[in-house]
Amino acid sequence: LSIAILSLLIYIPAMDNSPLWACKNAKNASDIFFWEYRMADDHCFYHCASNLMNYGGNQYPYPSHEWVYEGLQLKESLNDFIIHTNMGYLGFYAGPKKTIIDYLALTDPFLSHIRGEKGLLIGHNKRSIPAGYLESRIEGKNLIEDKRLKNYYKKILTVTRGKLFTLERWKYIIDLNLRKDRYYLNDYIVDITSEEVTRFRNQILIK
Repeated sequence: LSIAILSLLIYIPAMDNSPLWACKNAKNASDIFFWEYRMADDHCFYHCASNLMNYGGNQYPYPSHEWVYEGLQLKESLNDFIIHTNMGYLGFYAGPKKTIIDYLALTDPFLSHIRGEKGLLIGHNKRSIPAGYLESRIEGKNLIEDKRLKNYYKKILTVTRGKLFTLERWKYIIDLNLRKDRYYLNDYIVDITSEEVTRFRNQILIK
């Protein structure tokens, strides 16, 4: 067993596709982003910043990435909310007392059910922020201005934050997964357009 482990410790670093050396030839965006397919190699995208081979001992913050620094700034900020696209680096360094509203809706159960503008990458569809949604997140209440969307948000809240074993919650689970309510396709009153969010994403801070 010890010989097998030793062999692996020697063999793995020697492999060209080893995680230790992966993306060593990725020198520009064309090596990471494949726009014609709307795909990206996320491993390579984060590799330079987060690869342990680049760790410099007492280096802080680590990894050295713009979203890490934005997270640290948010942590020290008087603002409790930000509209952004990154939940990982930024969210970890901002800490649990801050709320990030993900306008790509990869982590937002409400925004993920409404239509988004097609982005450059698969799954990265930009959402316009509905009127009242920011206030709803801040106050912890359903303050959506559009009446039909307000009712839809009620269902999302019940499913994601309501009591587990109620008939209403399980009815909404079925509606949102198996019936016409799976996606909200109607127009709605907009507070911040997807273009505005894209332009000012890391500047939209809410106290």
